[in-house]
Amino acid sequence: GSVRDLVMQVPTPTVPVDLLIEEIRAKRALVEAMQVQMASFASQLEVLERSLAPLQSWGRQWSSVQDGIADLLRTQPDGDKQA
Repeated sequence: GSVRDLVMQVPTPTVPVDLLIEEIRAKRALVEAMQVQMASFASQLEVLERSLAPLQSWGRQWSSVQDGIADLLRTQPDGDKQA
């Protein structure tokens, strides 16, 4: 009886492996969820980038206009400049 009781008290040898596999599956599920979130975030960043492109273009155009005005003012004689 005591050997049988001892054998019944010993955990199944696969218990640690089963727990490890459960942990691995949980971590994989977490990684998959993070990948979905990252893909969504990347998509949002792409939309933001595209929406800012016109502002960037307008800023460059304005800078070009400013440079043109500054060049024009530099080429005028001092007496022709207006305050």
